[in-house]
Amino acid sequence: SETFLKCEAKNYSGIFTCSWMTENKSPNVKFTIRGLKGPQGDVSCSSPVAVTEGALTTYTAQCHQESFCPFAEEHQPLDIFLEVIDVVEYENYSASFFIRDIIKPDPPQCQYVAANGTVTWTYPRTWSTPNSYFPLTFKVKVKRPRKHKYQVYDTEEQSLQLPAPGPAEVWLQARDCCYLSSWSHWSSPCR
Repeated sequence: SETFLKCEAKNYSGIFTCSWMTENKSPNVKFTIRGLKGPQGDVSCSSPVAVTEGALTTYTAQCHQESFCPFAEEHQPLDIFLEVIDVVEYENYSASFFIRDIIKPDPPQCQYVAANGTVTWTYPRTWSTPNSYFPLTFKVKVKRPRKHKYQVYDTEEQSLQLPAPGPAEVWLQARDCCYLSSWSHWSSPCR
């Protein structure tokens, strides 16, 4: 089942976003999100922002681990607590994770030159630098006109020569090369 509290980080800066959904329509419901003080330093979170679609409201809060070092090995997981306070009820939820486990990069920026079948791309602007220390691995998805199947190529380079030039729709996604965290969403089609 889906975890009630879900957190994601775009990079290793120590900044991450936590979100949760509720069908609670009470105007008095209050959410408090905070980190546990621990050896890994304080975690502070912004006030949650709500977006309602139909019966579901999604709340999002930006959190930051003050003393996070992107280059150090994480030994202690972060503990995040969410309290839900209403006139008649009190609930709490928690999540425990390493930043490396919740990494989900933004999609790469890409270009496709149909004339020679070359796809090139750059690392997402939001990704940690230097890229040599924080390498990404990529998937390139190609769909030819009138073909029903996609071809998917895996690479750690920042360019790919398609076997044949010509019109195609091309998308990219990225993931941390050294740690099996989440793939990014697919990019918009390369232009």
